[in-house]
Amino acid sequence: MMLTKYPFESLVSLSGLGADVDKDLCWQKTEQQRKALSEKQSLGCRCYGASVFKKCKFPGIGKVKTHRF
Repeated sequence: MMLTKYPFESLVSLSGLGADVDKDLCWQKTEQQRKALSEKQSLGCRCYGASVFKKCKFPGIGKVKTHRF
């Protein structure tokens, strides 16, 4: 498992994946603070909750694009 950790971190860092999640104010809160957010407050966060699947480039989440030759 360690053999894939560092290449994955490099890929994420170089490609910028997850940068929008990292900048989201909700993800900068502690886990306890995030759990205490109301539904209205969490809707204000771009990359939190269900929005992370639709609006953010989070590594490992989303649709896989296949190319046919």
